[in-house]
Amino acid sequence: MYLGAPIKPKNSSNNENAEENKPKKINEYKLPKDIGPGLLKFCLTHSDSPNLKETVLPEGRDPKDYDWLKQAFDNLEDDAKKMKKLLEVFDESKEENQQLSKQDRESKYITSLETLQFYIEDIDNAGDFIKIGGIPVLIKLLGQGAEQNGDKVRADAATCLSTITQSEETIQAYLHSLGVLELAVKQLQKEINPLVREKFLSLISSLLSYEIRIKNNNCTFDKSILNTIVELATTFLSPTVELTVQLDDGSSTHTVSIDNGVSGISKACFLLNKIFIASPDIKEFAIKCGTLDGLIGLIKAFNKIQQQSSSLLDTQIVMVEKAEIALLQLIDKNNSALEQCKQQQLSSEIEKRLTYITKNLNPKDYEDEIQTLNNIKSLLK
Repeated sequence: MYLGAPIKPKNSSNNENAEENKPKKINEYKLPKDIGPGLLKFCLTHSDSPNLKETVLPEGRDPKDYDWLKQAFDNLEDDAKKMKKLLEVFDESKEENQQLSKQDRESKYITSLETLQFYIEDIDNAGDFIKIGGIPVLIKLLGQGAEQNGDKVRADAATCLSTITQSEETIQAYLHSLGVLELAVKQLQKEINPLVREKFLSLISSLLSYEIRIKNNNCTFDKSILNTIVELATTFLSPTVELTVQLDDGSSTHTVSIDNGVSGISKACFLLNKIFIASPDIKEFAIKCGTLDGLIGLIKAFNKIQQQSSSLLDTQIVMVEKAEIALLQLIDKNNSALEQCKQQQLSSEIEKRLTYITKNLNPKDYEDEIQTLNNIKSLLK
């Protein structure tokens, strides 16, 4: 990257060298669009702290250098303007967007959403994104409406909203006022794409943190929404699940088989644990809708895989740890749940995992899991 006119030597007796160091005209410089790194290097290279208070240019500095710097600043663009340009891709009233094919439109949407996610990870940018009207755009992309947004578009839109939700409470309150949680729950109820399902679950988990907080502050909390979330999270507690999904017309349903990834299962366990802590009275409903069976099934399946394979992925280990934590929370002070655990011989499964850790792994690396397993074991006595 070229950073400005070369500095003239103070003394040069060689005409040829002097000619080589002759400053270029300002219109000969090519300024890149993103000059951040170059501008920083320029400032560091040309700083002259003893002369900062002087009104004249330091000796030996070419005025063209400062013309370049002024033009560089004129070319700078803040993040809010960049995000606004990215949002223009979703403006269906623009002629250039209307002329795009479905494939090109989806490709542009995905690129813009991925770039937006980078910007809105910064809390100040997240606030600016709201000010420029970005949230309604993302909400619209969540749906499967007339435009039939692609799976990746819906997944990325949900990811952007999840990122914004984690920023700070005033932003969470704004999303709450727009009913984003209810919308996400409604969409997940009819979603069949595994990736989109997982991203919607992450969004619900992020949004629910604020809902739980306002509940604890004696605000109204819709228990029916919470029950629905428990049901939806439970559908993630097995590698494959059969779901009956209502079609968009609302007049008919169909059954589909959906695969759940390890990360989706982990997120569901984390979400359920959070709900059980915040609302213990929902445990009975969770047991009725199969949450207890799902968590026990995960532990059994993990033990079976563990016996067949000497190498497990870190994500699989994290998954079973989260399942154990959620299970402990569910059965704590719940006699009916404890009775079902005994009927399903959970004690032997817990013992298998403890034995494996002790004999094949370094127990010091699994102290938290061992503590959780021992707590479950003590409740089952």
